[in-house]
Amino acid sequence: MTFDIGNLILGLSAGFLAWVTWNSNNKNSKRDRLVHIANKRQEWINDLRNCVSELLGICSTVIEKNVKDEEDFFYKYYFLISKIRLLLNPQEQKTKLLEEELDKLIDVENREVDFQFYEQMENVRKIVNEILKEEWNRIKVGLGGKEYSKLKKANYK
Repeated sequence: MTFDIGNLILGLSAGFLAWVTWNSNNKNSKRDRLVHIANKRQEWINDLRNCVSELLGICSTVIEKNVKDEEDFFYKYYFLISKIRLLLNPQEQKTKLLEEELDKLIDVENREVDFQFYEQMENVRKIVNEILKEEWNRIKVGLGGKEYSKLKKANYK
């Protein structure tokens, strides 16, 4: 039996090439997953933003007393509030704050003071802006390859 150094080098270089290819593919698949998650988060941000802006637009018709078809108005009103609630994570603190403000908005049928209603609309807008900002930060941190566990811990207090 002879020891052929050429075959040994060829075998080692093939193994090294396989390892380099595997490592490269692994990094690419992780990056693809991060991009996919970031895209889904961006869709969620857009969906929440659209629902809230439509809800606030509907609320402004109450203040201006321009409600023409009350049945259609209340259907859209409660539909949007329900959709917003379903889009949010009930475990997060900001969601709980938003839930409280949405509960105040639900009492639209008994609303007498327009200023209070406008103030509640503004509170909803501010809380949603904070939620959207946090989610945008999660996207940025996630695409940067860093863990966002610190952000996650801060949201679940």
